[in-house]
Amino acid sequence: MKKQFTFLLVVCTTTFFYAQVHNGDVILETQTDVDSFTHTEIIGNLIIRKSDSNGISSAGEEIDNITNLSRLKTLRGDLKIINNNKLSSLQGLEGLKEITGNLEIRNNALLRNLNGLKLVKQIGGHILLITNQSLTDIDGLSNIVEVNGNFQIQNNNKLRELSGLQNLNQINGNFIIRNNDALINLDALKNIMIVKNRLTIIKNRKLISACGILRLLWNSEAVSGIITIRDNGSLTTSSVNHTLFSCHNTAEPYPQDLVLRSQTEIDAFNFDVILGSLTISERTVGTITSIKNLKGLTRVIGNLSIINNTALKEIYTLGYLRQEGSIGGDLVIDSNPLISEGVFIEARVYFICDKKASRLKVRQHSSEEFRIYQLPLDLSQCADTNPGNEFEPRDSDRIIKKTNLLNKEHPESIILYSTVSNGNYIKIIGMIAPFNYKIFNSVGILIEEKHLHTVEKEKVIVFDQPLISGIYYLRIQTASENSSLQFIVE
Repeated sequence: MKKQFTFLLVVCTTTFFYAQVHNGDVILETQTDVDSFTHTEIIGNLIIRKSDSNGISSAGEEIDNITNLSRLKTLRGDLKIINNNKLSSLQGLEGLKEITGNLEIRNNALLRNLNGLKLVKQIGGHILLITNQSLTDIDGLSNIVEVNGNFQIQNNNKLRELSGLQNLNQINGNFIIRNNDALINLDALKNIMIVKNRLTIIKNRKLISACGILRLLWNSEAVSGIITIRDNGSLTTSSVNHTLFSCHNTAEPYPQDLVLRSQTEIDAFNFDVILGSLTISERTVGTITSIKNLKGLTRVIGNLSIINNTALKEIYTLGYLRQEGSIGGDLVIDSNPLISEGVFIEARVYFICDKKASRLKVRQHSSEEFRIYQLPLDLSQCADTNPGNEFEPRDSDRIIKKTNLLNKEHPESIILYSTVSNGNYIKIIGMIAPFNYKIFNSVGILIEEKHLHTVEKEKVIVFDQPLISGIYYLRIQTASENSSLQFIVE
């Protein structure tokens, strides 16, 4: 009798064990399926979805909660939560610590958050968060450090921020953030160090800051594939360069090679020093017409190349590179049809004879051989035949001073760098805080106004919206005095 009892106990225990571990995929399509779930481990995929049998399912049977999945501890496969009309929470998955396959959460109309996944520390494949119209936060992913595949966040129209991804530091595939209509910033991504394929951030129509990915943009080895930033909600998030320019600390140099391919990128440029090479070459024929916004540039460690700009008429702004060795490599002026032969001569005298660049390479058309100039040169080649080299900067090009009417006891000057603005900002020097300002267009219509608390000697006023070409008036007001200053947006 004792032996028989022992045998029965073993049989019962074995049966219980196999009831807890399921080999193969588990597909839950109705609330009854969920409520019948008993497993602690699945060796296969777990799919939670609305029934697609004949395209019809009973409304009463649609899944509205998955709390009965709380026994599940291990999933050796994919977790797919797709096409659920009534599921609003992932409560029930709190015991899950690892998903060895992909995580796909797609087209769940009422799902608000991912909090049921907070204990998951590792996902073996892709993460796809796509078309979850009620999703407002993804804090449930806060323990994820590495994604071993693609990471796609797309069409989640109530997702304002990516908080929950602060611990993420590596993505071993593509990283795509697309068509999230409420997303306003990428601040939570600041700890990501590596993306092993493409980085794509497009069509997020309220995205005003992408500074969270600045580390990925600075480091040329951080992203292995193509980086695409476009069609987002602000000029500052409209391209890779606009993101770099808007997010950098103005005291820091640009740390690598830089290519400017449009007028908007040139107009957004605000660096003093480039630690690599600078290339100005239009992407679309005729789009680059001026490089005047490069006045603040004081040094390029590598080459400075101006190549294939069909509408660029003059490059005299480069004269602000005025120190010996300002260009550490070559100055290349190549195939800019509106740049005349006389400019080449002036560049030779200004940059080579005065040792501002190590070598000058010029030609008007790509079919020609380069003419190369470097020291030592004949004395005749360093004789400027023009009465005043146009590359020589003139103070009148850079600043306009106006008596400060705002402080009679301590007369100072207000300096605008310069009265020609690129439409994004203007600089004021010599102000006394606090003050109000208003900006009017040429017919007196108020464009914007603000109150500024500042004690800075130099104040940069960044416009709320880029100004179009025209004449504008900046009216500065303190408690006792007003002063109006005119500036031009080209």
